[in-house]
Amino acid sequence: MVSFTFLIIFLAEKIGSNTTFQIGMLTAVIFLSSIAVYFKSKNYGEAVLSLSAGLFTVYTVTWTKSLFI
Repeated sequence: MVSFTFLIIFLAEKIGSNTTFQIGMLTAVIFLSSIAVYFKSKNYGEAVLSLSAGLFTVYTVTWTKSLFI
């Protein structure tokens, strides 16, 4: 588990300077989270709400390295 944490930190540090990749990665995380919400609750409303709130956040924030990490 500790090595996985260090791997995530290392990757975040390396890709922290590429804004396009940051937005793409965050969009994928939001999308997968919304799918998980749907399968857990079987409620389209909650899944759509989590997807729209997440995407709104991803695309309105000006991402920097410190915000991404």
